[in-house]
Amino acid sequence: MPADAVRIETDVTPIETPQHPQSQALLDFWRHHRQGDRLLSRADLPCRAMSALLPSVFVLEPLDPEGADWRLRLIGTQLTGWLGFDPTGMAISDLYQPDCVAENAEVYRQVTRERIVHATQGRLCGINRDFLSLEILHLPIEGATPQDMLLLGSISIFPDM
Repeated sequence: MPADAVRIETDVTPIETPQHPQSQALLDFWRHHRQGDRLLSRADLPCRAMSALLPSVFVLEPLDPEGADWRLRLIGTQLTGWLGFDPTGMAISDLYQPDCVAENAEVYRQVTRERIVHATQGRLCGINRDFLSLEILHLPIEGATPQDMLLLGSISIFPDM
């Protein structure tokens, strides 16, 4: 992590369904590419059908069997631009404020273990973008095997109101 980088703090509230058009598009893509009980696979990303969404997506993998910490495997160019550096490969314990790590890890565990959709709205603080109103979408995806679960997410910004 660069010496001048600050840690992210999440200030979000869960919502029942995504409302941002970009979140809805990712959810539609995810649903369309499911095959019965099988989820979208990491091997299916990136692809041409998802190219417009790639700048705002990220993929997380658990660092331990308990899912207490997660690593960013992939992060879109729009998101790295907001941060001012590329956190690919970083753990959330290095990127988030310490008091936000456990709460976020619990959401990631719930999404991947229960294979559910999770959406929130609010703000990300600590990256000089606190003024942006955003939506975060979390989706479970398969890694190398159906048991190897990853988290596909996106961050969508609402236009100024």
